[in-house]
Amino acid sequence: MDEIYKSKWISAKGSADNAVFEYSKRFFAHKKIKKATLCSSAIGVYTAKINGANADVYPLAPGWTMYQYRVQYQKTDVSSLIKEGENVISLSVGRGFLCQAVSHDGTPRTLLPGLDPSGTAVICSLDLLYDDGSTENISTDGTWLVGETKWRSCDMYDGDVYDSTFIPPSPVSASVLPAGTETLVFQEGCEIGEHERFGVKEVILTPRGETVLDFGQNITGYLQIKVRATAGVCRLTYGEVLDKDGNFYRDNYRAAKAQTTIICGGGEFVFKPKFSFYGFRYVRVDEWNGELIPDDICAVAVYSNMERIGNFHCSHDGLNKLYENVIWGQKGNFLDVPTDCPQRDERMGWTGDAQVFSSCAAKNFDVLRFFEKWLSDMRACQKDDGRIPVVVPSYWARTSAAWSDAGVIIPYNLYMQYGDARIISDNYDMMRRWIDYLRNNFDDYIADKRHFGDWLALDVPDEYSGKTPKEFIAVAFCARSTELFIEMSKILGKEYEKYSEFYDFCRDVIRRDFSDESAYEASHGDSSLFTQTYYVLRLSFGLYDSDGERAELSEKLNDMVLGCGTHLTTGFVGTPYLLFALSDNGYTKTAYSLLLRKEYPSWLYQVSRGATTMWEHWDGIKENGDLWDDKMNSFNHYAYGSVGDWMYSVMAGIKPARAGYGEVVFEPAVDKRLSSVLASIKTPHGTLISKWEICGNNVKFTFTVPENVPASAVIFGEKYKLSAGENVIDVKLP
Repeated sequence: MDEIYKSKWISAKGSADNAVFEYSKRFFAHKKIKKATLCSSAIGVYTAKINGANADVYPLAPGWTMYQYRVQYQKTDVSSLIKEGENVISLSVGRGFLCQAVSHDGTPRTLLPGLDPSGTAVICSLDLLYDDGSTENISTDGTWLVGETKWRSCDMYDGDVYDSTFIPPSPVSASVLPAGTETLVFQEGCEIGEHERFGVKEVILTPRGETVLDFGQNITGYLQIKVRATAGVCRLTYGEVLDKDGNFYRDNYRAAKAQTTIICGGGEFVFKPKFSFYGFRYVRVDEWNGELIPDDICAVAVYSNMERIGNFHCSHDGLNKLYENVIWGQKGNFLDVPTDCPQRDERMGWTGDAQVFSSCAAKNFDVLRFFEKWLSDMRACQKDDGRIPVVVPSYWARTSAAWSDAGVIIPYNLYMQYGDARIISDNYDMMRRWIDYLRNNFDDYIADKRHFGDWLALDVPDEYSGKTPKEFIAVAFCARSTELFIEMSKILGKEYEKYSEFYDFCRDVIRRDFSDESAYEASHGDSSLFTQTYYVLRLSFGLYDSDGERAELSEKLNDMVLGCGTHLTTGFVGTPYLLFALSDNGYTKTAYSLLLRKEYPSWLYQVSRGATTMWEHWDGIKENGDLWDDKMNSFNHYAYGSVGDWMYSVMAGIKPARAGYGEVVFEPAVDKRLSSVLASIKTPHGTLISKWEICGNNVKFTFTVPENVPASAVIFGEKYKLSAGENVIDVKLP
């Protein structure tokens, strides 16, 4: 066990405000160092230095967890930083994710015994191994000093205030907290890293006379600035878009100020945030003392370190840009937790957003470790009665269909992608308790008016929840989660009979209450049930009794899509399944038409409006250039990026016949409006590649299969057996 478990949590009076506090300790290394290891953590976010040099702890460490139950700590080799003689170790701590660590009803939560409800704390253990084999340990305790820093304010929502002229008062003794170390866990999730860097693409003078820097890509991260300012204030404000007149717009950030303020005393220095992040493409220069040199500023993309495993390219430039936007939507929101958006006063781990995108996410990047950590926090915040909250880390008890079901659907999707049954076994009890909650509270749960419904659907103007009845969505997801739980129970050899009974019961409710159009209309006074999402969920979740009923449902869905001008009306719940519901049931051409549509509403409409990430709303920027309501209009929101799953699975046709692609079926859907498609996915067994290209009257298919992976291809209804390596099949275009 690491020595950090014997250390003490320490804090400082006043650490509940947004200033950064530095904790320090002088110590002597009396002999030559062979190895030095630092274990450290914080309530808040922290940086660590030894003798003024960075100790290489990743940005925004220790990440965001359910602090009451789990706080990650990091272990770093700092041997090269220790010198024989006097040394100084220091840790600086800002509030970081604590801006979200109180419930929205304003009730403070106790994160550590003895800690101010919104205060920060730090803990560390420095283990020294000398050349002669002797050891020494320096740990946080009452001998450490704490003082203020030049970081006068650091807030995830409001931004940074850095005063280079501030002279901190003398440090004082830190307070030792009575808290134990039971909540400490060694780093579980992917470390956060700095990735792409973007220079200023254009300096814009807006019609209002504002100076705006355009970095060309909407990212999550911060600016690195070489400040060459005279004495005075430099202030920058962040935004995602310009309005239709070309002016800087940031009302969609709501209460988040999203500003960087640098107070300068003259001279040059490099500024880079350490305790906050921003979501932005544009930066308005509000104040700048001295000459503003664009080459002195770069935007740094910050997100969790995930291996890229999927790629897609086709002959359609718009679809290639859409796919790139899907990737950037994931990068911008996979920052230790899967956030809904990175810019406004929210940035939370919404379970519904993560659920609908999880299958696509797992093909784009290796996200197994990323989600394992987040699911650990989901287990930690599950309520005693089995409820799974809509936000993780969470301080809400609220549940909702499709959101709370993330506790079942995400482990299943991860298992299918990576073939690791551990993700099922680790989360099995959580899943079982959730299904038991649904069984035990079915009537009240279904009738709960707080379900989000088909969030942001277009079938009811200016309403968030869409037209599809919440009760139907709730029953449909009860059935789906139970079905997947049964399948995973079989994989682990667990008992599932009573859950089969509940699954059959849910199907009976669909059949009884949500299948007869005339009866529903008579009892409810309208036919609001029968939406695109209604048909999509019944088809995608297998909620029909015969092939004939399936054909009838799919025909009605197709007619509904074509009847409104071949466009979608689905929201967060229906959209991830929409194209699959069409293509799996004989209407691939209609699915392609939806994907290739350029007019609003469509995926390519966003591309045509200059999007570089996925939008929260289909019409975040309206056709006339107006912006959607600023209350909820993120331009970096990955939910609709779930379409990437269809691009891999249907356009390229890469499908696992067994979990983890232990067996593979290639079944690409060719559409003459494209001339080629190429996709690859790195699996636990090797990289799969699927390519098709139309050459005159023929289609040339090329499939690459790893060694020892049984594989086949289905092309225009004909089945082909594939061997390891590259397989080329040339057939006549129907």
